[in-house]
Amino acid sequence: MGIISQSEYDEMFGTKEVEESSGSLMETLGQENNFNIISDYMDDRFSMTEDDYSKKELIDSFVNNMRKFNFGQSFVTATELSYLNKGEGNSLEKRRSVAGKAYNVFDSLDGAFSKDRTFGEKADAVYDYSRALIIDPVNILSLGVGKLFASGATKIATQIAKKAAIEAAEASIKSLGKKAATKQGQEEVAKQARKAYTKKILEDSSYKKASNTAMRKEIVSTAVVDSAAGVGLEAMGQKARMKANVQEEYDPLALFLSAAGGLGGGGLAFALNKSKGTSNLPLYSTLVDRSEQVVLTSRKEAMEEAAKVFDAAKAIEAVDIKVIKDGAIKLSSFAEKWAERTKEGLDLKIANKEMDMDVYDAAHDFNLINYFYFGDRKTVGGLKDILYESGVKQWTPRGDKDRFNLYLGDIYKELDTSTKETLQEAYDKIFDNALDSEFKGMSVENFLKRMSTEAKGAGQTLSLSRHLNAGLDDAARSGSKGKELSDLTSEQVVDIVLDPTKKGVWQNTKEFSSDFQKNFIKYLVMHPGTTALNIKGWIQASSMQSFSDMIQATLYGGGSLIADVAGNKTTATAYRNKSKQLVKLQRQKFRNLLDPYATYEASMDYLTFRPEARKELFRYIYGGVEVDNVLKELELNPGETLTKTGFEKLTNGLQTLYGVKVQDFLSKTQEFMYSLDKQVRLEYDMTLNDFMNQDNVWEYLSDAKSDSYKKFLKIESTAVTDALDNSFSRSFTDMAQARKGNPVALFAGAVESMRLIPIVGAVAPFGQFFNNTLAFTARHTGTTMLYRKAIGKEQDVFEGISRAAAGWTALGAITYKEMDNLDKGLAWHEERQSDGQIVSRQYDFPYSHFKIAARIGAHVVRDGSVPNDLKKVFFEQVGVQGFIRNLGDQGQILSDLAANIVELDGTEAGKRFGELLGSAFSMYGSGFTRFADPVNQAVGLYKGEDYIYADKKQGSKAWNDSLRYVDQIFGELAGTSQVEKKFPTQEDSPSTPIGRVLGFRAVEAPTTIEKIFNDVGRPNWKTNLYSTPEAVNIINDYIFPYLEMWADTMVANNWDELSLEQKEKSLNTAISAAKKDVKEVLKVSQKDEPRKAGLIYEITESSVTKKELKRYLESFGTSEDKLWELDAPQLELIISFLEDDSFRDRLLETKVGLR
Repeated sequence: MGIISQSEYDEMFGTKEVEESSGSLMETLGQENNFNIISDYMDDRFSMTEDDYSKKELIDSFVNNMRKFNFGQSFVTATELSYLNKGEGNSLEKRRSVAGKAYNVFDSLDGAFSKDRTFGEKADAVYDYSRALIIDPVNILSLGVGKLFASGATKIATQIAKKAAIEAAEASIKSLGKKAATKQGQEEVAKQARKAYTKKILEDSSYKKASNTAMRKEIVSTAVVDSAAGVGLEAMGQKARMKANVQEEYDPLALFLSAAGGLGGGGLAFALNKSKGTSNLPLYSTLVDRSEQVVLTSRKEAMEEAAKVFDAAKAIEAVDIKVIKDGAIKLSSFAEKWAERTKEGLDLKIANKEMDMDVYDAAHDFNLINYFYFGDRKTVGGLKDILYESGVKQWTPRGDKDRFNLYLGDIYKELDTSTKETLQEAYDKIFDNALDSEFKGMSVENFLKRMSTEAKGAGQTLSLSRHLNAGLDDAARSGSKGKELSDLTSEQVVDIVLDPTKKGVWQNTKEFSSDFQKNFIKYLVMHPGTTALNIKGWIQASSMQSFSDMIQATLYGGGSLIADVAGNKTTATAYRNKSKQLVKLQRQKFRNLLDPYATYEASMDYLTFRPEARKELFRYIYGGVEVDNVLKELELNPGETLTKTGFEKLTNGLQTLYGVKVQDFLSKTQEFMYSLDKQVRLEYDMTLNDFMNQDNVWEYLSDAKSDSYKKFLKIESTAVTDALDNSFSRSFTDMAQARKGNPVALFAGAVESMRLIPIVGAVAPFGQFFNNTLAFTARHTGTTMLYRKAIGKEQDVFEGISRAAAGWTALGAITYKEMDNLDKGLAWHEERQSDGQIVSRQYDFPYSHFKIAARIGAHVVRDGSVPNDLKKVFFEQVGVQGFIRNLGDQGQILSDLAANIVELDGTEAGKRFGELLGSAFSMYGSGFTRFADPVNQAVGLYKGEDYIYADKKQGSKAWNDSLRYVDQIFGELAGTSQVEKKFPTQEDSPSTPIGRVLGFRAVEAPTTIEKIFNDVGRPNWKTNLYSTPEAVNIINDYIFPYLEMWADTMVANNWDELSLEQKEKSLNTAISAAKKDVKEVLKVSQKDEPRKAGLIYEITESSVTKKELKRYLESFGTSEDKLWELDAPQLELIISFLEDDSFRDRLLETKVGLR
């Protein structure tokens, strides 16, 4: 038999599609047939062509994507299946055929470690598969489920430790007796509870057993969930292969192996638990307790020898009696006016129902007592100021039980009778204005004794006195004007004396409204995608922190050299040490990250004896969501039981399932321990561990009377602030209250407080997060440094410079990257990953702010100017409009409503008000159901090619918007049909957005017209098509091929050589031409709906004003939103009259009463 030719072979057996695997990976896939298949797939799947990418880049992206797909990486597998469901008819079949051939090419390859593969290709395979295994959002979800299933055992372990704490507290209360009611006694009770809690954790076998049970449950349940996810993802992958016709049916063996292999989450949970301790972070409470014993033992003998009997007579030897008398007379002269002002203020609160009568008297007494001690703090001083100014020695505690009032009493006894009488007259003048008060008619001596009491349960006035004593002691010790006491508002006084069970209707309404808004925000962020975005945001912020700290280390290093040259050896040594400490700090940070559980436990243990810092750190979770119950769960208060309703249990379970709280706690504890370590290194030139191991560390952390404590308090406060800043959870309301009159602080406080206002808080729920984004941007651009200098606030110049340098350096690097993205037709928020997939980074803050600023920089470099559309987007993204933007349609409704009211258009105003209520309904409905979005998207993916991306503007928009996170579920249950939304710049509607469940927003492969839009910085929805929702949707469907045709023409005819202005004009011309073409097509269409769409579009874009059109349509008994209900002849009739000038004239005559 003779040898047949290649053409004869192909004719007999068909063309060989896949080349045999030989040589390196790049050589095999670069063969003509293989590369043609890869090229077709990458073009259709990701819009990657050789016009913009090299052959090697295309092959690398293809291999990376296929490895993730074959391995079952959740995001890639889900989006691949979604891609194969996109489109219909021939378009869908072609897509699946292209994908099938690409799968066959990859499957035909020898293994990643075959002999023909180079060392670099093998290393690349290891990297790709490891990355697919570790960086998979499913692992986060499985860890969350593991925590949920382990929560029961964890609670048992916690309860064992808490029980020991409560028993210790009860024993302490019993031994202290009445002293347990004092502030000092309460601190002692809390200390004994904490000691018992820590001891139980360290030593008790029952706790360790329960803790190990929790760990095992977490590992097993995480592994089970991960295996189930592995089976599901394998099934998805096989489903995709069946749709691509490269597999006929499910492979049960592969499903079984995926169950065994899908244990990544369990392995990760096991590794995290087993890595505990590698950070070398101890439980700091044990070190503090040891230090306390050392310090107190060393002090005891010295205190006993140094103790002297207080001699009050000697203390007043140098006192100027005339100053006391003159001060008392002045104090009494203003008393009546003060009392009147006080009464007017309280009466107003009663009238406004801000205060109940049962606390009125006590609040009135509070103001009078405040005046007696401190005066009005402006023109007249109180008793404390009078005595100090006269020469009385400033009070310092003369023992553990000493109080400032006791000290005043001892001083008062030694005064001469005449001076006492003058002070008594002042006292009587003040308290004669009291209402039904026990202080009225009392002697000054008895008053001071009475105010020194710490008796428990002695009524409202004494509960007030207990609070006053603490603030008074601090004020007297510091010699201040009594800010701690005098700055209390009447509302705070009410909180102190009011029985929480006695609340008025107004108070209950406010609390219900506030709780409702808080729950709304909780459910709004209760989504695995939000958790993933929060993690990414924290990683970005934390990385910037380390980057800026390394720059700061460099600055210190340079400063030390300059100081050496200048001969300042002390400064040079200090700077050199700070530089070394900042560099070494990064190593400890890495160890903390690898040991998150131990870092969390060390941090929480430290915070048990720093309750103020703990409260500030965990008052809000990421984004400004308040978590009161979480704080209560952290407390060790004996006898307090935290009960939860069914709704609260559901909320708590969902937060655990989606990793909301875990992510928040772990990120904050990482940042807190890092910053605390950093501040200690910079201040004391030692690590945090070394600092905590000092014999006298107790003085720094618990001895409130020592200077060391006050100094360390500032360090700790800085650490808390840094942790909140890097988790975007810092509250700016407190800053607004502290900096009264400061416009920046007032704005920040107002923005943040809006979230608690019904309806308003629904459209702008993330004011706190918005404030944090602005603050982050300001810190990393140098704005904060300049602002602090302008207002004269103290700052670390090196830190300010290093943060600004880090920010501008990052911006420069991203700008370079954006120049490439711009040339390749990506939008400002889009980024192509190594596997070819384009993702949107629009919500990946802080990266998104840098990205849009970098895109502006790229345009300046390339075009010399910035597109106007991009400028608008920039201010929407990072400016004040970024906050207002969240109002969305609601903002426009509010604006229209205000305009209608001004114009006295009652009908239209009523319509807008109804739209506002409907919009509020949809916001709350969608917010409280957002947690169901993962299930909803899974249902959409299950539908396959039957999935419909619905046009929510058709029908009831409020209803459709309220169902946005459950629309697929609701559609299946109710059996309702939806209208598919069409886009003017895409041939097919988008596929199921399954990626957003995992925190990744996949972007459809850009068309040529979309690349044109992106090139001029214009959003791809901005085609200036305005009409009724039904008409616009049909026109969008028809206009795409015309826009794409014009785009291909422009690209083929020197598009890249045009200036930005010329490009914008050309695009506008192309859009106008496409509109004209579509209008002509629709005008002659034989189909009813397209013809109606063309006619309605002609009506709504007519030259008459919106008001005139409204009036014309009313004359026909219809309106713009009802045009779709008319048939084509009726619409043609309206058009004929609109074109008739005489008809317009008759309408005008009718309006003015001439007809």
